Amino acid sequence: MSTALKALRTVVFRRQHREILDVVRQLETKLVVATIEQDTSDAIRGHLNELAGKLTVHLAMEDKALYPRLLVHGSPQLRKIAADVVRDMGGIQAVFREYVIRWSVPQRIQANAAEFIRETNEILEALKRRITREDTELYPMIDRES
Repeated sequence: MSTALKALRTVVFRRQHREILDVVRQLETKLVVATIEQDTSDAIRGHLNELAGKLTVHLAMEDKALYPRLLVHGSPQLRKIAADVVRDMGGIQAVFREYVIRWSVPQRIQANAAEFIRETNEILEALKRRITREDTELYPMIDRES
């Protein structure tokens, strides 16, 4: 099978990563001030809703379909990397869900700006680490091994 055809195996996941990172960047531009005004908190809430939608679909595809197959794949190296990613980043969906619920009201974001910014930066960094690891280690190996 050609390299181009093999790369199609991860093309959807890679596209989803780009879309998620676009929303992450939009959110990060809103987190540069110590206080958050009403219009900014409304925009942030919109970005969080968009991110939650994209991330929910993406993580469900990965965690319910991709990773279970990788954990029993014929390649020991691919199984190991998949297991490492699951171990290191597996709980991100539950943490993100709790985070979105906690910050579901723009007024709460506004009233607790410093806490919101700190917690948002932590969540976004964890998300970017997972995406980077998948894009640079896992997906290229899937494309080679599949």
